Amino acid sequence: MPILILALCGAGTAALVSRKPTAKERDPEVFVQSVRVARVEVREHPRQLEAPGLVMPSRAVTLTSPVSADVRWAREGLGPGARVEKGDTLFKLDRAELSIAVERAENAVAQAEQREALERGQRRSAEREWDAYAATFPEPDRPERPSELALRTPQLKLAELERARAAVDLKSAKLDLSRASVRAPFDAMVRSALATKGQRVSPGAPLIELVATDAYWVEASVPLDKLGLVSDGASSAVVMQASSVPRPATLLRLVGEVDQATRMARALFEVAGPLDGAGPELLLGARVAVLLESKKPARGAAVPRGALYEDSFVYVVDDEDRLERVDVTVEWRRGADVIVTGLEPGRRLVTSPLAAPAPGAKLRVIGEAGDD
Repeated sequence: MPILILALCGAGTAALVSRKPTAKERDPEVFVQSVRVARVEVREHPRQLEAPGLVMPSRAVTLTSPVSADVRWAREGLGPGARVEKGDTLFKLDRAELSIAVERAENAVAQAEQREALERGQRRSAEREWDAYAATFPEPDRPERPSELALRTPQLKLAELERARAAVDLKSAKLDLSRASVRAPFDAMVRSALATKGQRVSPGAPLIELVATDAYWVEASVPLDKLGLVSDGASSAVVMQASSVPRPATLLRLVGEVDQATRMARALFEVAGPLDGAGPELLLGARVAVLLESKKPARGAAVPRGALYEDSFVYVVDDEDRLERVDVTVEWRRGADVIVTGLEPGRRLVTSPLAAPAPGAKLRVIGEAGDD
């Protein structure tokens, strides 16, 4: 029985082996990746940057009271946002006290002049008395000239100093009287009115805060790698604010420090006539965009950011539809693409993502940018 069982198993195995399928040999399939391409065009591209900025006053001043007096008159409508012109009278202080101070100073000058005249007369009298006394002696025996104190020279100099001091006090009193009218030093907008009619103010008390309206400043934050746009002062700028017309700006200077919060450089621009022209006015404290454009454009090819690898090379399709690597140099970055040099016009730039790029691999071009 064991022998019979082994024989049957061997026969079955032989039958199965004799009936196994035979595999046919085929050539291995080669994977061809499909890509989209764009024709390379080399031309000049403007170097532009949109930098965030903050509008601030170019000049701001707080006018204070020059004297201690009552506010007798205040210009109507001196509230935040009111506009005044250079030389406009804003406040009038009480002139009565100031006029009295002028009269007192004039009286003091008159008294000092009288005291000086009196001392001069006493000095002349002392000199005459001495000359008469000395004449009673023979020429060889005449006594020496007396001291300056005996001739009242120090008293005369003191009287002269008192007269000069009184004259200075008179000038000061007249100056205070001329300042009784507080005027605008330049064309301005009122930021805050701090005094009203009937109020008693002391010297140095703030009356009104003004902001010059001939020009505003805009401080913009510029990335450190874009300082070439502003460092040479050769760029043009336009300030754009929501719901306002764009306004040309002039670069004043780079602020010599980096913003610690943003780690960006700070550039200062001037906008002339920010409250003039059509459209809404430029507002202080508003966040705006500063569009910078260099006078030196970047010449090269525009490449989508996704087609640039490691910031140093791109892939193109050669005449045999094979993948080729080309080293490039980045000249400028803008929005969704970069401007590079090193690409020849007319080359077919690969714009599709490449999973495992291998130079020399066969490709299938399925379309070019701009095709329907």
